Amino acid sequence: MQPSPASSTASNACQWLARVAAYHDGEMDRASALAFEQHLNCCAPCSTELSELKRLSDSFSALAIRQMRATSVAGIHQAIDAVAQPQSSLLWIGGILSGLAASALIIAGAWLAEAPSPKAPATPIALVVEHGSWEQVAISDRGVAPLPGGQWDQPMLADAAAADWMLQNLSGGATP
Repeated sequence: MQPSPASSTASNACQWLARVAAYHDGEMDRASALAFEQHLNCCAPCSTELSELKRLSDSFSALAIRQMRATSVAGIHQAIDAVAQPQSSLLWIGGILSGLAASALIIAGAWLAEAPSPKAPATPIALVVEHGSWEQVAISDRGVAPLPGGQWDQPMLADAAAADWMLQNLSGGATP
């Protein structure tokens, strides 16, 4: 709903004041423009605003438009190019290395996707592991006997003690 042509408030805050620029620029339809022209006759704030807009518009129209010199245009282009380039070669090198790393990951991923899966050997492979003497004591029935002649093998006794210690710690202190 449009305000009536005679509507204005005592506080100089007219409802039409926001539409003065639209009238000045010719953006109003014919009916609104006619209503606004009638309103201008009785509203001092709108009349003042319109005359200020006309004065400002005339001032800008009076300005002579000059062409920029070719050297000025070239200087502007150089300034823009300088800002658009990376600030340091370190950033440039980082960008290149990032691209190379991404390419390597893509190539490796494609290769892994296409690589044949390894096949199990047709015959089983026997694994022979030599155990140290303490391991033999730990996995045997733990019988430690003297050597012929009644002497005890000191390294074998030390290995047996180590095996006992490991079994106690692994089993939570209980001995077999």
